[in-house]
Amino acid sequence: MTPQQKRAWYGLAIGIVWAAAIVAVFVIKGAAAFDEDAGMRVMVYGLFIAGVLAYVAMLYITGWRMRREGVIMDERDRMILRKVPVYQMFAVLWTLAGWAIALSEVYHDEGQVPVVFTWLMFYSAIIVNIVFASAGALIAYWSDEQHGQR
Repeated sequence: MTPQQKRAWYGLAIGIVWAAAIVAVFVIKGAAAFDEDAGMRVMVYGLFIAGVLAYVAMLYITGWRMRREGVIMDERDRMILRKVPVYQMFAVLWTLAGWAIALSEVYHDEGQVPVVFTWLMFYSAIIVNIVFASAGALIAYWSDEQHGQR
């Protein structure tokens, strides 16, 4: 396993824990509470910021370790990591499409979607983007290994 793959696994773990924590808050308290409960908003904002900081800290720490050990990336890593933005883009687009379809179906009769969901769409797009920075790297490595064996 390359250092970039290890870094991607760390990032994926952070992203999954981060997303699960935020989803748990919304499952326990309900989405409507985000508008009504200042304490919940502070908790969600705190989790959001903590997740971003944890991810950035992981990037910094693993980058520092990789530089200390020598080679950070070889040509194969560079070629594989060029595919990651495609996975991120598709994941974010699928997330936004899912939100759009679900919200239009649920709130069709009311004719309007509660404002809280605009924030949730924004946060979920950021989280999915960060998670797929790591998941996309792992998918790209896996894909390259599958095509290399043929």
